[in-house]
Amino acid sequence: MGEGGVTRLPGLLVARYLGPAAEPARAWFVALWSVLRPALAGREAAVPRIWLT
Repeated sequence: MGEGGVTRLPGLLVARYLGPAAEPARAWFVALWSVLRPALAGREAAVPRIWLT
C-alpha cells in the first residue's frame, strides 16, 4: 500500500499520494474527497466528472 498526505496552505489544500499502483491512489483520493468536501465546503461529495474518464 502507499502513503498519502495533506498540507493546508492559505486558501489551498494540497493532497498527495505515493504508492505502487493507480487503484489504491484513486481509492485514497475518493475517501479523502468524501470526508473533506462536505466538511470544508458544505457540499455533497459528488465525484468530479473528470474522475469518471
